[in-house]
Amino acid sequence: MRIKPAAPVTRALIFLIVLGFIHEVIVGVPLFALTTADTPALIRAGALYPGALEAGEWWRLFTIVLVHVGLLHLVFNLWALYQLGMLYEVMFSSSRMLAIFFITALVASLSSFFFTQSVTAGASGAIFGLLGALITGIRRSPYWRGRRTAGLFEMLLMWAGLNVVFGFTWAGIDNAAHLGGFISGAILGLIPHPDPPQRPGSLIVEVGERPPEA
Repeated sequence: MRIKPAAPVTRALIFLIVLGFIHEVIVGVPLFALTTADTPALIRAGALYPGALEAGEWWRLFTIVLVHVGLLHLVFNLWALYQLGMLYEVMFSSSRMLAIFFITALVASLSSFFFTQSVTAGASGAIFGLLGALITGIRRSPYWRGRRTAGLFEMLLMWAGLNVVFGFTWAGIDNAAHLGGFISGAILGLIPHPDPPQRPGSLIVEVGERPPEA
């Protein structure tokens, strides 16, 4: 079974993040930055920094997802958001995907603020939230768990494990945000809800396969 999603929320988020990146380049963040060394420009763009909440700049808990440290950081996160966001939105609905993205983004930002104490930027905390929600959501769902998604479930677990290892072996990774997003997403994925009916044309079934029941 191959999924051909519409996923309007995921597409809208990608569009907003690209606009955010254009804005940060305009305010002075280097296009090919590899570190958060250019701190003033990142802060002007909306990144989270120590003392931001004390200064009343709570909005940075959300604008952080629109700011990325260079083009490479942006491309990696948009690729992951496209893959995981599209998948979650088609499997579990647009409204649920949007709620999980923003709730886990908030938890990830707070985790980063209290445990990292450095300038941070990026949507990866919310992306890890979607990953966690997918893993537990698939296991919880009577419709999706089992043979229907066995290969996908194993791939998601492997992806989560590799990212944990990568996070603790590569300098500059915001593990607090990643873990905060992942754990909160996994908890949200366990909340019971009816699986949305598949829309006509939302699934492409290979020849020889039996279409899923409504």
